[in-house]
Amino acid sequence: MTTADRSVTSIEQNDLAEEAAVFRKITWRILPLLATCWVVNWIDRINIGFARLGFEKSLGVTTLQFGLIVGVYSIGYLLLEVPSNLLMQRIGAKKTLSRILFAWGIVTIATAFARTADQLVVARVLLGAAEAGFFPGALLYLSYWYPSRYRARATSRFIIANAVAGVIGAPISGLILSRMGGLLHLEGWQWLFILEGAPPLILAAAVWLWLSDRPNEAGWLTERERMIVSRALESDNGGAVDRHKGFSQAVSDPRLYLLAAGFCCAIMCAGNVVQVWAPSIIRNAGTGNLLKIGVFAAVPWAVAIAVMLMVSFHSDLRRERRWHFVACAIVVAISLGILPFVAHSSALAVIALTVMTSAYLSSIAIFWTIPSLYFSPGARAGALALINTLGQFGALFTPLLIGWAATKTGNLAIGVSVVGAIVAVGALAVALAFPKGLLKESAAAGAA
Repeated sequence: MTTADRSVTSIEQNDLAEEAAVFRKITWRILPLLATCWVVNWIDRINIGFARLGFEKSLGVTTLQFGLIVGVYSIGYLLLEVPSNLLMQRIGAKKTLSRILFAWGIVTIATAFARTADQLVVARVLLGAAEAGFFPGALLYLSYWYPSRYRARATSRFIIANAVAGVIGAPISGLILSRMGGLLHLEGWQWLFILEGAPPLILAAAVWLWLSDRPNEAGWLTERERMIVSRALESDNGGAVDRHKGFSQAVSDPRLYLLAAGFCCAIMCAGNVVQVWAPSIIRNAGTGNLLKIGVFAAVPWAVAIAVMLMVSFHSDLRRERRWHFVACAIVVAISLGILPFVAHSSALAVIALTVMTSAYLSSIAIFWTIPSLYFSPGARAGALALINTLGQFGALFTPLLIGWAATKTGNLAIGVSVVGAIVAVGALAVALAFPKGLLKESAAAGAA
């Protein structure tokens, strides 16, 4: 290597080091708050699984009715998801995310005062409507700040919130249920909704005050740092700009619907078992103490954090998304198939849930890098929201399926096994949608 070559290499390494430092700064600025919001969102979304342990007797809610209560959340979500994300593209993230946080906090608190199963159904529809747009909005927001070579790690750090919510939310929910019943003449499940519905109201103000809508509006970045981010994003199109001029063209792309099918089947269907039915599975395995159920339900999420970070890092390092996602989804499918055979033992059930949760969270982090990479910036907001919206059909019919099967057979085994087969179909849909070489990424590797 000549002196000139070594000089060029040194300059390139310095540029990459400077770029990585800028994205580390961005990560520390926006991700902790964004992830905290997602932790709270996740807790408020899945606490219905713990609340059921309290209200099923006091309100006379059957297993089939509970399946309906869980599923109808998706109705409100379906109606407002795409409009919310398209609106965010116009008015900015601060206004959109703050509005969503405030609305879902109010609805969560109001749920505590439901007196019938029908009122719980209405509350869940309203919760879905209130939360619509937060997750795809956050993903869209990340795409404004990170090029693809940093995005899997950024997404995984955001989605860690799912695991954190499980780790802290499950024991907290168990503690509230077991200790606060009777205070001020309210039952434990009512306190669950009240106490877990208050944080979004505070976070709504924090988002408004702390986040910047775009890098070029961030006063906490220097002019050179804003230039580095802009340059990295501009060099990251990977052919997507020529593929879709806008959302109207993306809607006619069959791959959008294959992605939606993959998200619906492989993620949303599996998610209902991981998020909502896990407390019931652990209880049915022989654990009767509510606090112990909360602790056991936290174990899978704690392990899943480390697994997801490793999988996401490997995906970024290899700049490969398709097979990382498919492999994780297949592990989820296999775990679901095994779960009914070990459901008689608390220890074995927790192990199966741990493997499934780890693969499930990893599949989410990898999945959302694919549409962000494939769709052009002009089409991305609508595409992300539409994929997430169509995926909600999985959240709608899965709890109904499991609830119906449990009512007919007396256990969750058949419903869970069917969900495993559906997850495998979702993995196949994504594999077929993106043949090798279609997803192209910049060769530069980051270390944010």
